[in-house]
Amino acid sequence: MRRCLWITTSSCKHRWIHRKASRLPSGGEESSISRNAQLMHEGTVSTHFQDLFMKVPLPLCWVASDGAILQINLRFEAVFGYTQQDMPTLDHWWPLAYPDPDYRQWVCSTWEAAVALAAAEKRDIAPIEYKVRCKNGRTVTMEISGTTLGDGFLATFIDVTERNAAQEHAQQLAFYDPLTQLPNRRLLMTRLEHLLLKLQRSQHFAALMVVDLVTSSRSMTATVTRPEIRCWSRPPDAW
Repeated sequence: MRRCLWITTSSCKHRWIHRKASRLPSGGEESSISRNAQLMHEGTVSTHFQDLFMKVPLPLCWVASDGAILQINLRFEAVFGYTQQDMPTLDHWWPLAYPDPDYRQWVCSTWEAAVALAAAEKRDIAPIEYKVRCKNGRTVTMEISGTTLGDGFLATFIDVTERNAAQEHAQQLAFYDPLTQLPNRRLLMTRLEHLLLKLQRSQHFAALMVVDLVTSSRSMTATVTRPEIRCWSRPPDAW
């Protein structure tokens, strides 16, 4: 069947357009086409999310309620070195990642408590730092958290090894002498401030004794920065 259309072009000329008309699909065909389109859309979305899960630049691990590890992504394998064949279940993962029995027991109990609390309160799993042993023998510090998925969970891993090392290095430079590696005055004053606050809360007294290791005079001296602390200065022969 052909139809003729009378149109006006941009140059104000009129012309006939012959167009072949196609038959409209029936109700059954329409629903079939709609279902096929929906399935194709769902398949496309599922493929995109699968691709996103595998390529996201963050180690991910999807675990079922029975402890079976359903899937890990590419970054997980790159960081830890383990494949899904190495750790098909959590029972295989625990001794690989935490070879020390005492530390492994603490990790298991802490993680299970965090997952249970997240499921009960319907929120994300609280992030906690754990030291994880990689397949090559290297130990990394990971901030592990995630979210519950039904009876299972999706675990996320953030490597904080370098961040913690930088913080420890900065603290070492701030509170220790770079030559002798002994605590410096700043650390002493910081500890004293903490002690004074503790004494004020508890209404207790304390004494401070400073031994001079530099001069040859054998004496014991003490200083005070708060009136609540009783201090003294006396030669060792007087004891």
